[in-house]
Order: sequence, then structure tokens, then C-alpha cells
Amino acid sequence: MPEKINAIMAEAGIALKEDTRPEDISREGGDLVYRIGGQDCDYVLKIFSDAANPHKFFANLRFGQLAADNNCAPRIIKTSGGSGVLSRLWIIWEWSSGRPICEIEAEGERSEAAVRAGEELRRLHGIKTSGFGRADAHDGWSGDNAGWNCDLFLEEVRGLISRGGRAFSEEEMEKIISLTLNHEKLRDYKDPRLLHGDVAGDNIIYDRSTKAVTFIDPDEVMAGDPMFDLVRSQSPKLGKEFREGVWEGYTRETPLTKEEEDRFELWRLFRQALIACRAVLKNDPQAESYAKAARELLAQIKKE
Repeated sequence: MPEKINAIMAEAGIALKEDTRPEDISREGGDLVYRIGGQDCDYVLKIFSDAANPHKFFANLRFGQLAADNNCAPRIIKTSGGSGVLSRLWIIWEWSSGRPICEIEAEGERSEAAVRAGEELRRLHGIKTSGFGRADAHDGWSGDNAGWNCDLFLEEVRGLISRGGRAFSEEEMEKIISLTLNHEKLRDYKDPRLLHGDVAGDNIIYDRSTKAVTFIDPDEVMAGDPMFDLVRSQSPKLGKEFREGVWEGYTRETPLTKEEEDRFELWRLFRQALIACRAVLKNDPQAESYAKAARELLAQIKKE
């Protein structure tokens, strides 16, 4: 692989430091990711693992193209389009200085980074898209309305249940679905924005010297309702300091409207139910507490 990496960097016209060695920074079970020292700056090379399923590649490509223009993501230098060096898809970015928020040890700094992440997430959601769902190879999107996203998530949760992730009775699950993925407030949403799709501390780089925030590793579904992203940032599996910081930054200058609040609560119910179903499937000891939280949200929404 080192020879292939050198060939890719040469094809991109990047002059490397003398005797540089690619540093493997891949996450366990994921794509191959390397930090590579160039003469002018460092770079990141990601080699995508599944050539038969290019959704992750197109998500990273489109997110990078749109978000980098607003300084929310690292700048893309070169992609594998037209390259004969490697059969797998790949992207080269400029290296983003800083650390993932989840690795910041000092509480005050971690909180400050989360607030900045919330501010930048709100700014990211100002970027309009022309469709919903996943990016495709032709600068388009997989769906032209919010129902596409809802149907995809509906398929996901039903798939979990069919494999043994049954956290609720059939009656409870149908009520949850009718109040979330089949609700007109989610299905009729008509203003798609750029999403990250997986807002968490390990996907947000914070530079303490410049206070800059950079989003990396977007999820495949990265166009739709911004409230879906905001709900992801409030997952109970994320630390309280991160959740509260992102919320503060996101709502500080522009509080949520009543319509946003309503959609947020609906997405929160669905997200909590999804977490509970996954936990049951994985025999997570917290599964019952997650299901209980979803039932409380369900009762609250029904009461309203």
C-alpha cells in the first residue's frame, strides 16, 4: 500500500516531505485513513473500503464541496475520479489542525469547543440543498421530498425489529411511527439543508488556537431537516457537557421557532426509539432505560 499511496499523492501533484511515512489513523473496522506530511502542509488520504457501495464516498465528496466553501470542512485537494492508481475510491483533504472534541481533556475547553460546534452547526444548516437524502454521482440527490428520508429511516427501524431488536410492543411501535416518520410535519418539510448526519465529538475537530471548528466524516444521509442533525447532537450516549454546549451554541443567537421545536421533538422520539431497538439487538444493559425514555417522550407528545 505505501507504493500506492505515494503514487496517489504524486498524481495529485503533492510534494511530500523527504522520507515521510504515511501515518495510519484509521478507525477500527472502517475505511483506510492516512495522515501524510507534505512540503507545504499535511494531508489526509481516505481510501473507501466498499467500492460496491459508493454512498460514503459521495457523501464525503458532496459534504466537502459544500461545507468547505463555508469553512466548515477541510478543503478537498483531489479525488479518485479518472485515476488508474487504485481501484478503490479515495479523497485527499488538507489536514485540519486541532483535536476531536471527545479527546479534549480540560472540561472548560471541552465545553467551549461544544458551544463553538453548535454555532458552526447552525451555520452549516444555512446551506441549502436541491434535494433530500444521499448525494449521487451526478450532483443530484436520492430524493426530491422529505418522505424519502422518512421512508429510509422507517426501513432501518423495521429492519432492526425483524432481526430481534424489538424494544416495544407492536402497538407502541406503530404509535411511535405514526407520530414521527408518518407525521405530516416531518413528511411535508420542504426546505432541505446540508446535514452532517452524525454530529458527535469524534467527528468535530476543534483548534484551540483559532477556535475554529471543522466537521469530518459525514453520514450517508446529509440533506434534509436540520432538526434531525440537532437531535443527533443531543443523543443520550453523548456526554452532557457536549450536548448542552452544542445546544447553547446552536440556539444562542437564533432560538428555535415553534415549528422547529415541534419537529425536534418528533425526531427526538424517533431517535430514542431507534436507540432502544439497537440496544435490544446488541443486548445492551441500558436497553430498557432507553425504551423507558422513548415511552415517556411518546406519552408527552400524545398529551400535547
